[in-house]
Amino acid sequence: MKIFAVAMLLLLLSAGVLGGFLFTAREARAQEGPKPLELTFHSFDGGGPSYHAEFASDIAVITTDRRYKKKDHEKLRGAGYDKVFIIAGKKPGSAFLRIREEMPHGNPRLRCQNHDYELAVSEDLRVTVKSLPEDKKKQTSCPDE
Repeated sequence: MKIFAVAMLLLLLSAGVLGGFLFTAREARAQEGPKPLELTFHSFDGGGPSYHAEFASDIAVITTDRRYKKKDHEKLRGAGYDKVFIIAGKKPGSAFLRIREEMPHGNPRLRCQNHDYELAVSEDLRVTVKSLPEDKKKQTSCPDE
């Protein structure tokens, strides 16, 4: 009976410690604020498409990152990577966001494509991005060939 009581006591204590840890971790995440949103596009070295953001608003800040799939990408020809647009909200509102995809070669009609989005920042600075339907997209601004 004593062994059972000791085991139950240890079980209750470990549950209390685990519960306290989870509560503390949730509180810490809440204080950090919202995580930035990431838009990801795939490319590869030596001829893959390049991507550029066109965004004329102060409701968010956009930074970029290049994330390779393989650690030894310097040794590979045509190493694949993701171009990541990291979007952090600064103040509530909505704005137009365009990601321009450009290819240096290939079919002239496909060398430049625009990906149009509505970017929204909520009161708590969470960022959402919605792809615009074809009828709502802005006129293309790709250079004529």
